[in-house]
Amino acid sequence: MVNVEAVVVTALRAANLRAYVDVPAVVVYPVGRVTRIGGGVSNPQWIDRALLQVEFWGSSGANGADEAFDAARDAVAALGALVGAVAGGYVTFVRIESIANAFDDTFTPSRARRIITAAVTTHP
Repeated sequence: MVNVEAVVVTALRAANLRAYVDVPAVVVYPVGRVTRIGGGVSNPQWIDRALLQVEFWGSSGANGADEAFDAARDAVAALGALVGAVAGGYVTFVRIESIANAFDDTFTPSRARRIITAAVTTHP
């Protein structure tokens, strides 16, 4: 199977976005995280439809909401361009399921966050 999280992080970084699977303790904002939250594989395990959550946080300053929005906008474009050959296989389809705006109260003060849910279909 294709490591879809790594493929998406690579695509986001190629679009000049700071994106990670595991966000380091010290980062420069805006920053993004890619997490597989669901999906499934066919039987035999040939086609994988991964449901991903791609989050971007802005800085805690006055421009934080704009930073999160701009990063999410650029991420949607990068995801849309992902179809084709990738490390370990092919991306055959990308669908943006939702884009949400939600402040993250785990930070003090809270930070602006954009949450993209995307379905990414791959095969080896």
